[in-house]
Amino acid sequence: MVINAISTLKAALSDGRGDDDRNATSSCACNDNNSCPGSDTALGVGAILGSGMIAFTVIPGCCALATSKPLELKRRPLARDISMYLIALVLLHTAIADGVIQTAESYMLVALYLVYLLVIMFASQAREYIRTKLYQLSPRRQKSFVIQASERLLQVEDAAAAAEAASGTMQTAGALTLQPLKWLLALTCPECAHDAPGAARYPITLVASFLWVALFSTTIAAIVTRWGSMLRIPTATLGLYVISVGAEIPDLIQSVTVAKRGYGSMAVSNSSGSQIINILVGLGLPWAISNAAHQTIRVDLVKSLHLMANIQLANVLLYLSLLLLPTLPTWGRHSHASLGRAKGLILICIYGAALVLYPVLSFEALGVDDVHEECERVTND
Repeated sequence: MVINAISTLKAALSDGRGDDDRNATSSCACNDNNSCPGSDTALGVGAILGSGMIAFTVIPGCCALATSKPLELKRRPLARDISMYLIALVLLHTAIADGVIQTAESYMLVALYLVYLLVIMFASQAREYIRTKLYQLSPRRQKSFVIQASERLLQVEDAAAAAEAASGTMQTAGALTLQPLKWLLALTCPECAHDAPGAARYPITLVASFLWVALFSTTIAAIVTRWGSMLRIPTATLGLYVISVGAEIPDLIQSVTVAKRGYGSMAVSNSSGSQIINILVGLGLPWAISNAAHQTIRVDLVKSLHLMANIQLANVLLYLSLLLLPTLPTWGRHSHASLGRAKGLILICIYGAALVLYPVLSFEALGVDDVHEECERVTND
């Protein structure tokens, strides 16, 4: 998400340098596709679409394979997140269609995120109101999440401590290598836990952490863009295959850890909810800010990004058919969607198929030279 924000800012600034810079850029050879306007934005969009592919296939698949029993998923949060992501994906598909992000399109993405927040905040109260006031039913009793979780959380923490104590030579070498970075982070991001002596310094830690994330994201984007320039690979493709994998590793670890504790709904919502934020906030907010500043946001490689979005749409629909469609006959009862190892393996295979399918369809439908032609078209606009 931060990579896209930085890429969008770079694209907006480069577009706002004036007609001289734009004409100079137009005269450059588009064989180096990463030098064309809009390629930075394409990098962010490709990375977010690739992250979505992982979040709806690999992460739930790994969660299912990491547990001995099938995960039980609450259907309403699952349906809510899938529906909202599909709407966000359609809006993104529409926004990038002409290669320029319009003001209304960016504002719609941000507005949809506000709607998503309102649904999360007030959906349970609305259901309870309908249940008690309209249908005259008794309120539902809910068990305490903390009481249920306490014993299992302690077991997982003990297992993690044992695994940490059994560290080997490679882990020790890695820790020594990262020690200077840890020292810098500790120096610039003071401890600010609510019960720590430096709790009042949390604004410093907050700002410093954002600056560190921006620095690392800028470095990653610069390295990947340079690789693409040397290897003649479109930035959108690098975002799909490279940046998205690195971005989703923390979500994968978190979701698998939570799934092992028995909280399947939390594990799946963690991955799917983050993708809604990626599109609506990670893309929509920088675009909205740039448009408000009267900067033009150009998107390169539109046909390639549309192909990625279509593949991701198929992934989400398959995900929906695997988890929610089998439960439609029992929707009114207190049953759950089930995510077992067989479905998990299918989801992982779907991701592998998507990675293979994208370059095949790209060369089949778009053509080898289409990327350069599209880059030249966007540059000359």
